[in-house]
Amino acid sequence: MPGGRPPVAIGDSSHVVLVEMHGLDEAIDGARFAAWLERLFEAWIVDDGTVAQSIGDVRAFWGTRDAAAELANPEVIGPHLSYDIGLPVARMDEFAAACKPALAQALGCESIYYGHIGDGNMHIVAWVPGAAPQPIAEVNHVVYGIVREMGGSVSAEHGIGMLKKPYLGHSRSDAELALMRRLKACLDPDGVLNPTKVFD
Repeated sequence: MPGGRPPVAIGDSSHVVLVEMHGLDEAIDGARFAAWLERLFEAWIVDDGTVAQSIGDVRAFWGTRDAAAELANPEVIGPHLSYDIGLPVARMDEFAAACKPALAQALGCESIYYGHIGDGNMHIVAWVPGAAPQPIAEVNHVVYGIVREMGGSVSAEHGIGMLKKPYLGHSRSDAELALMRRLKACLDPDGVLNPTKVFD
């Protein structure tokens, strides 16, 4: 994004991770963080890294992460589709490694993956260049199909809503759906609270 200042050279790295640490004693906690980072370098887990030395650095580091969300702007990439999925943390990389080529092969679809991975939450921005409208049903089929295969959720933060309603069964078993319907009937016997939004 214009004006962005990545804290480290991205190069050929497949992942960039932003870690924010909080503590009570800057001298003690800072030394612990530095020792942890040093162990990552020694184990060849990390290729490059840096530690913020000022409030300006902190803003710049977070600005790089937040720029990923700014890509999901029609003025930047044009028409696109956005996803907010939940996955087991251990399968995040596996999901992106499977989904990106599957979308490209099936639809010529470009995609980027980012999020607060430690929370099990991944955001996806996907678009077929030049397509308007975007092929939402076809992209949904690929994305949510892989979510189902990997035991994930079609919604991590923002609920089901009308758009994800047809895919709720990708994340919940028949028994879970039956329980949800039963709870809905108990709490809303007259069907006046958000009627038809999740269950008809």
